[in-house]
Amino acid sequence: MRQGLISRNPADLVNVPRRGDFEAQTWDAEQCRLFLGAAKHRSRFYPLYLFSLMTAARPGEVLALTWENVDLTYGEARIAKKMYRLAEKERQAVGLADKLLIDAPKTKSGIRTIPLPGVLVEELRRLKQE
Repeated sequence: MRQGLISRNPADLVNVPRRGDFEAQTWDAEQCRLFLGAAKHRSRFYPLYLFSLMTAARPGEVLALTWENVDLTYGEARIAKKMYRLAEKERQAVGLADKLLIDAPKTKSGIRTIPLPGVLVEELRRLKQE
């Protein structure tokens, strides 16, 4: 259209699908307690689940954490990076072999320090000692 090669925009004929009302399904305290109780005895990822549920950090933020970003003395964690998966097409376009990348958050507000509850600090101390 901009180059004058066609007389009208074919995209104008498309009916854009509307997104229906979305209501997030969240767990209540009892469901979280049951999940964590089972995970503690059955999964090596228990500390990851505990961190996620107790801080509400995004999965990519939790996966990008390092011990340098966790202060067990003051009970806080600095969220400064995120892990994300690069789509196959994008990976090939830039010539990367690995699909998982770690990078800074999209915005400055994504970099923040979050408080860690005492039970989480104790679990992280145990994990770090291991």
